Amino acid sequence: EGKPYYMPKRTSKALKAIHEDLRSVRIQGAMEFHSLFCRDGGKMIARDDGGFGTRILFTVWEWVGDTLLLSVPVGADFTPNGSRKLKMSEYWALKETVPEAAE
Repeated sequence: EGKPYYMPKRTSKALKAIHEDLRSVRIQGAMEFHSLFCRDGGKMIARDDGGFGTRILFTVWEWVGDTLLLSVPVGADFTPNGSRKLKMSEYWALKETVPEAAE
């Protein structure tokens, strides 16, 4: 859905510490995880399946090998905090290099 992905830069002690802190977050609900990075309560969008109501999208994480990626809903009030936006080509290239990610 055109979601941007971010990967922590590790170019200083502080950014390496942020990366390690993110690596430690393995099991957490999407709503709680979203609040670590965004000032909003999730991105509400109308359902596109013909049903009534809305969907709430949250910032979520994905491990690709040893690399932690954040998936951020378009329009979320996101503060990168030392991350950089990945091009979709970079994302897919990364996934192709990790055998279990392709499954």
